[in-house]
Amino acid sequence: MEILLALTGVAAALALHYFLARRRQTWLGAVVPILWAAAVVVLFMRGQMNRVIDYVMAVAGMIFLLGILSDGHKARRTRGSTQ
Repeated sequence: MEILLALTGVAAALALHYFLARRRQTWLGAVVPILWAAAVVVLFMRGQMNRVIDYVMAVAGMIFLLGILSDGHKARRTRGSTQ
């Protein structure tokens, strides 16, 4: 049950980020990556990131979120130039 709840939270966060990354206000797409970075810092400061895989997943998550943000900006520019 705990895994299902965590996966639901991750899916909701990704859906929110995907939605915000494609809005007219481009800064909204940066909200989720900033929250991700803050969560990683908090986990590091608490000493809960003590394996290499923890750091790999933190970096991979940020790269994934920034990729969605970049795609959203490109889609917004493309959509804006066709209208």
